[in-house]
Amino acid sequence: MTCYLKYKKEKTKSFQEGIMMKLSKRELEILELISWGYPDKEIASNLDISARTVQTHVTRIVIKLRARNRTNAVANYMRKYHMSFA
Repeated sequence: MTCYLKYKKEKTKSFQEGIMMKLSKRELEILELISWGYPDKEIASNLDISARTVQTHVTRIVIKLRARNRTNAVANYMRKYHMSFA
């Protein structure tokens, strides 16, 4: 039983690391702007895309990072890579 739990934990960790590495360049840009507290409309304006497109990217970021919401997504990413966007 212990071996199975260890294998499952390692498999889950590997899976999560793989997902976190799959953020696109645009998703990383949006994640950075979220970390600075910008609302969707300002992010959209800065990146010359629609607010709905920003919302779609945020949804994908949250799913990829297995986060509860956008704030948790930023925290998970920063914690995982021991970094800040500053």
